[in-house]
Amino acid sequence: MDGGITYQKIENFYDPILQNSVNLFQIKKLVLDDHNYPNFRLYAATSFGLFICDNPLSASPQWTNAITGVNYEEIFDIEFKRTATGYDYQTIYASGTRVIMSNDYGITWGQV
Repeated sequence: MDGGITYQKIENFYDPILQNSVNLFQIKKLVLDDHNYPNFRLYAATSFGLFICDNPLSASPQWTNAITGVNYEEIFDIEFKRTATGYDYQTIYASGTRVIMSNDYGITWGQV
């Protein structure tokens, strides 16, 4: 909001399997989908998987594991598809032990 001068903590990651806050998460990369402003979607590539938050500016943001059926797969990077005019927010690539891709804004994922 102020060009990166100040930051506000928006969430502690919560592990639904362990039923507690996980302090060992390492966030590798955050990317923001703001094409549908003011409805932002935040993607977090972490040491425990790929997480999505549809309400990052909420007082109680909710994070979900984006890759259903897979727990604790380290994700190192995430990128939107680049086009000649900017970004295609519908197509997303992520990498960890494998390369995965979504063609529907991160709803479903498949191995490339």
